[in-house]
Amino acid sequence: IRANVEMFDEFYRSTSLVQGEKINVKTLIIAGDKDEVATVKQVTELHARFNNAELKIMKESGHILVLERPSATGNIINNWLK
Repeated sequence: IRANVEMFDEFYRSTSLVQGEKINVKTLIIAGDKDEVATVKQVTELHARFNNAELKIMKESGHILVLERPSATGNIINNWLK
């Protein structure tokens, strides 16, 4: 798991954070509060880099939100699209 986390961390820092400032369209970022791959701290940093992003943190959720809590994830996306 540590190697995966380190690999994600490197990917995350080299792409998403750098590119976030260039993205000006409305963006939804959803994260799980129990995610050990993309931690709340990392996702909050990512969110801060976007110009027009909304951040939703799902309680009692990990990294694969669509599989863990499909209805709740769908509701967040549907409400955001309205």
